[in-house]
Amino acid sequence: MSDGEDTTLKSFLTRLLGSRGVTPKDRSVPFGVAWAMAGLMGAVWQAFRRKGEPPITRQMLRLIGKDFTIDTSRAREELGYTPVISPANGMRRMRPSDVAPVVAVDDARLAAVS
Repeated sequence: MSDGEDTTLKSFLTRLLGSRGVTPKDRSVPFGVAWAMAGLMGAVWQAFRRKGEPPITRQMLRLIGKDFTIDTSRAREELGYTPVISPANGMRRMRPSDVAPVVAVDDARLAAVS
């Protein structure tokens, strides 16, 4: 759904990483260059019959390479949707002191649960 705040993916990811104590480097590639590389990677994956998806695809670039806005007005009007947690509060909750520790699970224990 939506958190009710207009933001860019880059800004959101920067805040998300910041909540974990990580400062990302401010680097980017022009969209045209990324588009050409995605096309080249797609052709290489197809020509060499590689399994899976290339590291970057044109479909991925359509989703993350350009800003877009999702209109949630219909969900608000017809379903009464309102964000439960604000983006700022969510980021505060993501700070290490507020996050439960990650527990590693080995394959044998995972298989026993499955």
